[in-house]
Amino acid sequence: MLATSLDALVRTERMSEFWVVRGQQNILTQTRAMISDAHTMLDLVLPTDCDVAESLAQARARGCRIVHAAPEGKDVRALLLVCDGRNALLGTMTPLDSCQAIVSSNTALLDTLRGYFLYRQSPA
Repeated sequence: MLATSLDALVRTERMSEFWVVRGQQNILTQTRAMISDAHTMLDLVLPTDCDVAESLAQARARGCRIVHAAPEGKDVRALLLVCDGRNALLGTMTPLDSCQAIVSSNTALLDTLRGYFLYRQSPA
């Protein structure tokens, strides 16, 4: 019983951590992996040249609901991804060698992104 409690505690702590992914290729690899792990829904904003079409097609075939919002304004290099409401990736795809993204299951981050995507889906 103690081992189970400690195991749950360790997972809870990790859920609030933020992991940094550096470099465009690594960010694309992480994005594809997260899309491949999605079971029910994907909310995303992708740069136009972000090649994840095959991963998205496979997710759609698995029955994932996909909400793909277009980038806003001048921020066409931004990448936002929420998988199943439990994991998020946020970052930029430029400059090529020094771009960065964060990956997290942090509740506050997920709630913020949920609000952003609801706002983007609302009329007017």
